[in-house]
Amino acid sequence: DTVILTMIVNAEPAITTTSLSDTTAGANYIDTLQVSGGTAPYSWEILSGLPPGLSLITDTGEIIGIPNAAGNWQFTVTVRDINGASISKNMQILVNPAPDINTSSISNIYQGTSGTDFIFTATGGVAPYTWDVVSGNLPAGLVLDGQTGTVSGTPVKPGIYTFTLQITDATGVSSSVTYTWAILANPPGNVDFTTIGSENRVDGYDLIALSMALETTNGSPGWNPLADLNSDGIINGADISILQTNFGKFVTP
Repeated sequence: DTVILTMIVNAEPAITTTSLSDTTAGANYIDTLQVSGGTAPYSWEILSGLPPGLSLITDTGEIIGIPNAAGNWQFTVTVRDINGASISKNMQILVNPAPDINTSSISNIYQGTSGTDFIFTATGGVAPYTWDVVSGNLPAGLVLDGQTGTVSGTPVKPGIYTFTLQITDATGVSSSVTYTWAILANPPGNVDFTTIGSENRVDGYDLIALSMALETTNGSPGWNPLADLNSDGIINGADISILQTNFGKFVTP
């Protein structure tokens, strides 16, 4: 007797994943290894080298978890089909450190100053970033570009503004920094930096407030940025000279 039979010989398995997605320490992670050829079902194996916090699901090829250490983690992945045919491939996962705003301070500027953009910068994380003011307010007249971290505009009202700036990377990990930004009024208005009993007039109240902050520098106890009349980072005789020049003058509200 004669019979015609058919035998299917599949191609050997091949890992078709060319790269795995980058991530950030502390972010939820999921990516899936892909295979072609061979005969399903498949079994995946990674002996060592996965970023701490990540795990491999052996029957699906999914890598999931929350990585807790930054680094460029390299490892070898192996897939085996039901007939025992296998293939291995070197892979890597880049885990970036959490995003961090590295702008340490902001220079005081005068009311009405225009054309001077201020750019906040950051390190770590996975681009693109999103910037947002999550508490407090920017100085009146200034706006934040949520995609670039650039503050632009013209400050319209003197004062000390405190706000918290937050950056969020593409994986959803965030960090924030709180800033204090002083907007100085143009002379003689910048000399009238007290309010109680001294509204709109440069007088002894302003002299007392300046004297209390004398010889202080930015960040030191007693520092009053509005008393730094020439915005040079130290309150000294130069500021007293400016106050004396404007003493007795009235300021248009």
